[in-house]
Amino acid sequence: MGKQKKPPTPKKNCIFCGKTGVTKEHLWPDWLKNYIPIDSSSHTHTTQMSRLNYNTGMVRESPIIKIQSGNLMAQKLRIVCDICNNEWMSRLQESAKPLLIPFIKGEWLDLNLHERGIVSAWLTMYTMVYEFKHPPTIVASFEDRNLFRERVLPPYNWFFWIGLNDGLWDKAHHKGLGLVDQLSKEIPEKCNIQSTTIALNKLILHVVGGPRVVLIGSELERYNNSIKLQRFWPPINTGFWGTRIKTLDKPNHIFTPGDCAAVGHALESFFA
Repeated sequence: MGKQKKPPTPKKNCIFCGKTGVTKEHLWPDWLKNYIPIDSSSHTHTTQMSRLNYNTGMVRESPIIKIQSGNLMAQKLRIVCDICNNEWMSRLQESAKPLLIPFIKGEWLDLNLHERGIVSAWLTMYTMVYEFKHPPTIVASFEDRNLFRERVLPPYNWFFWIGLNDGLWDKAHHKGLGLVDQLSKEIPEKCNIQSTTIALNKLILHVVGGPRVVLIGSELERYNNSIKLQRFWPPINTGFWGTRIKTLDKPNHIFTPGDCAAVGHALESFFA
């Protein structure tokens, strides 16, 4: 009796458009290699599920931590199709590149509204892809990703910050949390809010987003003050998002590795 054939491997679908035919692509674009040290050390994923108790506040479950070491530029994922990768994603990379490079080199730009939209869309794209390095941390739904593909604008409940660092913190940190309101007694089945913090040489970027909107009004301002970065998106005062952002003033404070690490853990600290 001959050997039984292995069942065919199920075809993967593109996380943005849903079509089959995904290819293995680098997590980071090639152009960054000219500005990022080749020996960038590690990136960290943390999943933490939690619930909010009536009397005691937050009750934390033990976090699931996944640390992956190695050159960030070498990381690959097989989750995006050729069409998405070579069309709208490629166009977004080309639009973001001249805006990101000065910050990466330690220079500062006062981005206009259109430019802020491009940088925040670039970070949205990166975050939506990077979540798949550790699936328990996935917050964006397929509907979120597909709408982002069509509009190339961040989801309305995502917030973005920017700053400069001393270039010594070469990490990417992604954290997923499961939060519920005070009327619920069950721990959520999956993460519903995430934060992603990345350092690209002298640039530090931070994003918080997900369907569990918790940073509104005074809470948003309190979070701003806790991380000491400049929020650059969403930039318009609707009465819901908080104070209108007029300019991006060059920061007086250059972040140290300790500062950057604190930003990476800021979301869980905020709800502690």
